[in-house]
Amino acid sequence: MEYIKKRPARNAAPGPDNFKATVWKKVPNVILGHVANLFTLCLRRGYFSEIWRRVILVLIPKGPRGVSGEIKARPICLLDELGKTFERVIAQRINFWLENNEEHSLSENQYGFRRARSTVDALLRVRELTREMVGRGGYAIAMGLDISNAFNSVPWGTILAALEHKEIPVYLRAIVASYLSRRSIVYRNMEGCTMEREVRAGVPQGSVLGPLLWNIAFDSVLRLDAEEGCHTVCYADDTSHCHVG
Repeated sequence: MEYIKKRPARNAAPGPDNFKATVWKKVPNVILGHVANLFTLCLRRGYFSEIWRRVILVLIPKGPRGVSGEIKARPICLLDELGKTFERVIAQRINFWLENNEEHSLSENQYGFRRARSTVDALLRVRELTREMVGRGGYAIAMGLDISNAFNSVPWGTILAALEHKEIPVYLRAIVASYLSRRSIVYRNMEGCTMEREVRAGVPQGSVLGPLLWNIAFDSVLRLDAEEGCHTVCYADDTSHCHVG
């Protein structure tokens, strides 16, 4: 909890609890102790509070309108700050396991949402693959894979199976199973009325744990056997297949 208190806090929009991340700077240590005890109890029981699984959905416009005039938007979930902080605790533990168990680590071809990696690194890798071969008079062909609505549609069963395949500790698998179950979104419809709907797949965009769970679920795709000269470079769900020869 001391790490959480000291980390830089963005002044982002609050979730249903109406608390911003900056609140941790003002919380006294005695309260932080109670929060730490709460998180420990949740980990022991494999329970992610149902209150934290209820999120506010907002749509952020992106790009020009579609062919038929519809507005393109990115769905972002606003989450309770307390639940989001607990997600950081869970994510740290899963990452620690992956980084310290080489046989279960994430593919080196994944550059998204990973420490000390960025889009620039992914682009440099593609350039490295193509420049050397083309410079020798060879060829390079690249194909992009666009997974429609990837984060919102990844099956929960796929995520849980991937966690088991990587032998993530049972208590962490239990907390993730709880995190994914009985989720709901709150939104306003076209008439301005507040609505609530159950969610049955996907990971919330705007969450801390979601990107990591996506990487774990998609990891098996990046490890598929490929022909000689075939390479895959991925940033989250944006995937490029390069063939050089």
